[in-house]
Amino acid sequence: MTHAEFRKFTIDWDVFKKLSNLNREQIPLHIYSACDSSVQNSIINTDDQFFNSNEEHIMKLLEKIVTKQSNPSVHRLAFANTSQSDNEPIKDYVVRLKSTAKDCNFSCPNCQFDLQ
Repeated sequence: MTHAEFRKFTIDWDVFKKLSNLNREQIPLHIYSACDSSVQNSIINTDDQFFNSNEEHIMKLLEKIVTKQSNPSVHRLAFANTSQSDNEPIKDYVVRLKSTAKDCNFSCPNCQFDLQ
């Protein structure tokens, strides 16, 4: 899973929580049940306290397990090579650029705000 796909998963998860009206004790159970068996094995072998953990800890652990780790330079190269297709609307191109930029870890040494 890419970082962009994980970001979408977190939004889908928030929607599911709101629609299901989950209480805190149910969160680890639902997340575990939503995972395929290889991710479940990683969860069990990575964190003995998974089912007693808070949601923030669980989501950070899950992100480490399911996302492909790569150097920000790889993402920056992809960003630098992004170009607009002939028939691509500017709106769609800007969305692709923003999506590609999120994983680049760009920062501005003179700014006081986060570029992501």
